[in-house]
Amino acid sequence: MNPSIAFSVLLFTAVQIGWAVAQCDANRGPPGVTACIKIRGYTHSQWATCLTDDYIKQKSGHRHHCLNRVARYCWYQCMVEVHSLSSGSVTSDCYCNTQTPDRFQSPPKTLPSACYSPSGNGSCNWFRDCLYRKYPCQDSSNSYAIRYAERFCSLYDQSYPLFGNNGRTWMKAAGKCLQFSLVPLIRPWVTSLTCQELRNRALASHTSCYLNPDQNAPSICALDCSDFIKIFLTIRASFSKLDTAWQSMKGLWNIGNNCGAANSQIPKCLQGGEESLISKGILKIYKITVVRFELKSSEGSLRSVQLTEADARSQFADAVGSVIVRSLKWNTGAMDWFAYPEEISAYVTPDPYKVNIFIVLADKKSLGIVNTSIPFVNFNHMTVELVNYTKGDKLPSQVGGYKVWMRSLATCFDKSCISQQTLAESDKTPDWYHHIRNDASSTFHHAGLPLGITSILFMLFNKLF
Repeated sequence: MNPSIAFSVLLFTAVQIGWAVAQCDANRGPPGVTACIKIRGYTHSQWATCLTDDYIKQKSGHRHHCLNRVARYCWYQCMVEVHSLSSGSVTSDCYCNTQTPDRFQSPPKTLPSACYSPSGNGSCNWFRDCLYRKYPCQDSSNSYAIRYAERFCSLYDQSYPLFGNNGRTWMKAAGKCLQFSLVPLIRPWVTSLTCQELRNRALASHTSCYLNPDQNAPSICALDCSDFIKIFLTIRASFSKLDTAWQSMKGLWNIGNNCGAANSQIPKCLQGGEESLISKGILKIYKITVVRFELKSSEGSLRSVQLTEADARSQFADAVGSVIVRSLKWNTGAMDWFAYPEEISAYVTPDPYKVNIFIVLADKKSLGIVNTSIPFVNFNHMTVELVNYTKGDKLPSQVGGYKVWMRSLATCFDKSCISQQTLAESDKTPDWYHHIRNDASSTFHHAGLPLGITSILFMLFNKLF
């Protein structure tokens, strides 16, 4: 965007709206006052908000500022704040009617005035003091996207000694970006977002904030492998379980797909080759195949009806990972871990009974996250344990509201597990699997299906496993 255009728009706004000028004093504000205005270059009227010059600079990546360079406050139109567009069609989320009686509005008294124009410096409480007060979604499964942004915001002060200069600069800028991307959602004219919509808006901001957090900060693609992995693991550690938080973490874990391999270390450190942290023995990735059958609610199912299918799969993967780590008594003081399900292709009908789960292990001592006398992680020994665990069918028969069978285990030589080696397959089929299969056969038979079709269906059913 041409900055001069944006500045002239701000000036035109101040000249045209008369009464509203007095409502946004250059020195006193107050922040949050809104006005419905018509600006040359746009198709319709739109909302504008009285905001601090500091917020406008941060929100726009320093492309915009108040025309009066000594002003602390000025008007900022919705189409620039939300969509970075200084002309053109006014979108429905910014549109207003200048003929209505509520053309000018004071901010609701339910929120502190500072909510509307945060500085981004040490204001991580903004999420709870402002966003959650307008959208009380804390008890919803959709809250993880907001909690993720909140914890990311506080990460800089808590863990910055772990990272290099680039990592620190990026982390601080990205935290501000994640917060500022949500500030427009508390504007008075935004009234009808559901918790699911709020979550979607939060998730949609992640990739752009990682790649371009601020003009004075590096892209995440410029970070070295060590900083990237340490940042990821530090955020992951702030959640006792990944559970439904995986949908928030997934964007960061997969961000290397958006970095050109020639200009970034991140894709290289998670793929095969000498530079890979997997090759260096700092990371270990396993792929396990689990056959599962959901229990009825009367049998103790732990699944919440509020979860989306993607969240339910993430919850199940996290539960399986937790059981394995606890059962094998792996030392989480020296090793961090997380588990997540394989992505389901939009073009393939998912198998409801089979789930491929990735379990990632990280040597925290080798990464410099911990500095103790604890020995370095022995991934070879842990692999032997996991092979025996798989062959002996030692996974509990019930995990997270499902009957489960750990069918096979493979080791991955890259993050996507394109290159892999099968290490073990279960030696025996559990008894409950035969009972469920027989019950399914009876269901097919009593449903009136011819015996030949029933046989074909079960040939296909057995082939799946």
